[in-house]
Amino acid sequence: MTPDVSSVWPFEGPALVAARKLNRWCQTFGVSVDSGEVMNVCWLGARLAKADYDPTRGTPEACAYTYANSAGMAYIRNDLKCAGMTMDVDLSANASSEPSLEGSLQRLELNKALSTLSPWQRQAVVWRYCMGFEQVEVAAARGVSPRAVRKTESAAKRKLWVSLTA
Repeated sequence: MTPDVSSVWPFEGPALVAARKLNRWCQTFGVSVDSGEVMNVCWLGARLAKADYDPTRGTPEACAYTYANSAGMAYIRNDLKCAGMTMDVDLSANASSEPSLEGSLQRLELNKALSTLSPWQRQAVVWRYCMGFEQVEVAAARGVSPRAVRKTESAAKRKLWVSLTA
């Protein structure tokens, strides 16, 4: 049975989840954005999802979340571009407060291996595995298909495997 979304569109929850996730990412990596504005953009994105909702492709909540997250990421990317920055992330920002020699060596090896990847491969790997974004979210942020993200991710993992086992 297809849910009736004509009267009530469930956008508040998905918009809030997307905004919290994006604001947490910004705090973690020291990106300064207006968290209220990110929430507004996510809220608007989730509301706009109603027009494109296709019941064969998932729940209304999933559709609203995807649109909200995409809108929020686009806002953050545009805000960073205006400030002359990019969404590439230095993995050393994830270092624990108690650095150890072993942890430092592992981060050094990982950063060295990541430097062998193309910028798009590096970005896909960092967003997926360090920041926890789903393939669909990365695809929406980059404006490509999820299949392109999967292919890029596979190629990057093969390169990383070669670099880390050599």
